[in-house]
Amino acid sequence: MTLMHWDKNYILGVSMIDRDHEHLFTLVNDFHNVFFERHERKDIARVLNALIQYSEAHFRREEELMASEEYPGLPAHQELHIKLIEAVFQLQDQFENQRIALDNNVVKFLRDWLGDHIVHDDRKFADFLAGKRKTPPAAG
Repeated sequence: MTLMHWDKNYILGVSMIDRDHEHLFTLVNDFHNVFFERHERKDIARVLNALIQYSEAHFRREEELMASEEYPGLPAHQELHIKLIEAVFQLQDQFENQRIALDNNVVKFLRDWLGDHIVHDDRKFADFLAGKRKTPPAAG
């Protein structure tokens, strides 16, 4: 069962970021499937760990690209990434220490976290890049 469908609405036109996002969709769908197929906790933890590790690597790549392009929204975007990772780490900690049962709200959080972040926050960077590429270089 697929929770999130990769489609043109999520494509930003920045190939490295789009590839990462598409893979994140796969990981969220993997988590959703393992959860709903009622796998053992260790299987759910494995998929959740993979999602966290890939998210951290993706955020680093995305921030490095933003820095190289001198994106003025980078500090605010980094704060969003920190909050997202903290929320997912908290979820992971609660799950691993059996202080939380995974339910539909957790799956909804992951879906919304990824989809909303791409459509709203990452789109701003893609728009910045598109505008930057249309602007002719300053005369020197």
